[in-house]
Amino acid sequence: FVQLAREKMSKSSGNILSIGGVLQRFDPVALRLYMLTTHYRHPIEFSEDALVEAQRAVGRIYETVRRVDRSLGPISDCDVEADSMSEFRQEMDDDFNTPRALAVVFEEVRAINRMLDRGDTLGLDARRNGLRAMTDVLGLMQAPPERFLEDKRRIGLSRLALPEEEIRQLIDERNQARSVRDWQQADGIRDALKEKGIVLKDAPSGTTWELAE
Repeated sequence: FVQLAREKMSKSSGNILSIGGVLQRFDPVALRLYMLTTHYRHPIEFSEDALVEAQRAVGRIYETVRRVDRSLGPISDCDVEADSMSEFRQEMDDDFNTPRALAVVFEEVRAINRMLDRGDTLGLDARRNGLRAMTDVLGLMQAPPERFLEDKRRIGLSRLALPEEEIRQLIDERNQARSVRDWQQADGIRDALKEKGIVLKDAPSGTTWELAE
């Protein structure tokens, strides 16, 4: 796989692009997904924007699995969701059609998130198992979601050169401003963090943050 990636990316623009150089900026799983979005019989046009999108897409898979895990707890031995798995197998059996197989994966990601948004857990365990089975086949779940997402956050913060302690301090200052209805200061802190690549999310349980896409 690595040799294939090296050959295809180096031919895309006439320049040599090392795998090591790419992996300094992108997660290996993102690179794998990027390669899978093109059928193996077709040439791949190298695009940094496409790699950025692949990294976001991988994050959506891990975030969805983490969300289900937090809702349901430990993985059970129940059956997998039959319809999606059948469609996934059909696409993989069709000359290893990974782009269409990935489409099945992300449709399942959307379906799971819609169920979670509704608070509907009927059949959710089977859907989680099906999603994990499909991503295992494609090599996209190579770490526990919590570890993967924590590493992603840490790498993102290192690129921004913004300590997590500083983010937490600013969130505390914003919460204090909100408690006295100083909306101007609260909005100013939120906007300043957004300019630095940090998005705040307010919820009844408190304020959390994440890296901007």
